[in-house]
Amino acid sequence: MLVGQGSSGLVFDKLIREISKFHKIDMICANPKAGIEYNSNVTLHHINFPKYIIKRLRKYYIALFHLDPLEYIWNIRVKKYYLQNLRDTNYDFVFGFMSSIHFAPLMASVNISKLTQIKCLIYSVDPLPQPLAWSKNKWIFRATKKYLMRYTSKINAFFAANNQMLDYTVKELEIPNSVYTDCIYTPCYTSMLNLTPPPAAQHIFLYTGVMFGIRNPKYIFEAFKILLSEYSNSELWFIGSQNSILLNKYNFLNDQIKSKIKFHPFSINLSEYYQKATALIDIDADTENDVYLSSKITNYINVDRIIISETGVNSPSNHLFQNIPSIIQCDHNSQQLYQAMKFAIENKNNISFDDRKEVRNIFDVQYIYIGLSKSLEKIIKN
Repeated sequence: MLVGQGSSGLVFDKLIREISKFHKIDMICANPKAGIEYNSNVTLHHINFPKYIIKRLRKYYIALFHLDPLEYIWNIRVKKYYLQNLRDTNYDFVFGFMSSIHFAPLMASVNISKLTQIKCLIYSVDPLPQPLAWSKNKWIFRATKKYLMRYTSKINAFFAANNQMLDYTVKELEIPNSVYTDCIYTPCYTSMLNLTPPPAAQHIFLYTGVMFGIRNPKYIFEAFKILLSEYSNSELWFIGSQNSILLNKYNFLNDQIKSKIKFHPFSINLSEYYQKATALIDIDADTENDVYLSSKITNYINVDRIIISETGVNSPSNHLFQNIPSIIQCDHNSQQLYQAMKFAIENKNNISFDDRKEVRNIFDVQYIYIGLSKSLEKIIKN
């Protein structure tokens, strides 16, 4: 697995740090972040992953052969390393952390489980395989399923990042009822921020992160255009997104509207932007039955600002955050989003954020570990 790098690697890193407070871990890792350190309970074993010459060829190898040759090579290296260095160690289980673009941990975990006769547990931060609405290629989608099912048919437990994602993966990969399943929610990275009230003279709506795939800003742009006719001192800020890609795609954005849409470079510390914001914006994919839960909203909930969530009816966000007044849920609908933005302006100084207390616990890494430890006890006993 990759640790400390990219969105999935950061999730793995935070979970490992919490688990290692209570358990000893031998961690076999591909390309960890340089200089990464853990406590004495973690021993890191770095096995180099071969470099892709042309990354896009990976999906065609999977489509044609139901195999990624570089993942296969890495697993040979892992097996050899295990037999030479770790085979005499007693383990309770092998636990693979993976994503929708890194299947090697699944393969390695199943192979080590077979060698040792210990239980194999898998956690994926993404749905498996990537939903067809995102991948847009039925051929590769079907081939990826075959590749994954070759290994998921041999696991003892599977964890996903939310309930909708779990149900989707269990169905698509035909994971049997005998396999233990549960959720490991993505831990939030933002600590509690008790901000002072937002500026009165300006209304800033903030989106953090990159816009990609079928997650797009069309409806929020339309809503913002309507809002400007009533609140001309409003601005829409994007942190880390590329303006040329976003703005040039939509003909209804004239120069006056574009001047009110600001783009700022990627930043790890967002507290300065949060302080200036009237409301925080999250945008889910414009598709039915989306299974992704944006990491933005799980961090936003620790910030004392109104959240405007553009999401679908059956999405994880819809299920988790419904009936929370300080989180305004909207369909992919410009009129609803406009009304939400207007509400945020008119109520930004007199809304309570105490309604998020319970949902904040769900994404607290200590709370997540308590749930995981209960699952691990059940798996070991069975």
